[in-house]
Order: sequence, then structure tokens, then C-alpha cells
Amino acid sequence: MSLSLTSQMNLRLGFVRYENIDRNVDTQFSLVTNETLNLSKEDVGRKGSPTKVRKNVVAKRKKVMHKTVKVDDEGIDEVVQFLEEKGYL
Repeated sequence: MSLSLTSQMNLRLGFVRYENIDRNVDTQFSLVTNETLNLSKEDVGRKGSPTKVRKNVVAKRKKVMHKTVKVDDEGIDEVVQFLEEKGYL
């Protein structure tokens, strides 16, 4: 069982106008929880999610060497050489 509010309701969410930014709209909405719906825990939440995770991969960080150069002709030449080596220039 899956439930999609966007496909079952032809409503488009709008935006809040600046003059209404502080307006209290609590009375226009009602909170619906599973206590109201009485759905099985196997149909909702993480267990009921149609998304299946095959594998979690942690990205490995590379150690990057940092170098500080002065703002002079030698430093500028070094930066230009680095950018040429990397293919940016």
C-alpha cells in the first residue's frame, strides 16, 4: 500500500506573500498522525518504505597537500604552473 498526496490531490502549493509571513494559519491545517490513520507499522515509516537500500558507501577523503604562496611574481608563477598541470589553463 502506498499513499501519495500529490497524485491524489490536484492542489498546487503556493508561496507565502510577505505581508502574510507572520499570519497564524494553524486553524487552516490539521495534523494527521498514524494514531488517526491506524495503519500497520509495516506499511508506514522505515519498514514500510518502498525504497530499498542495497549498500551504504562512505566516501574516502583524500589527503590534500596545502601550500601557501606569497603574492609576488614567484608565487603567481607557481599558481599558474599548478593550474597548467591540472589542465585549467
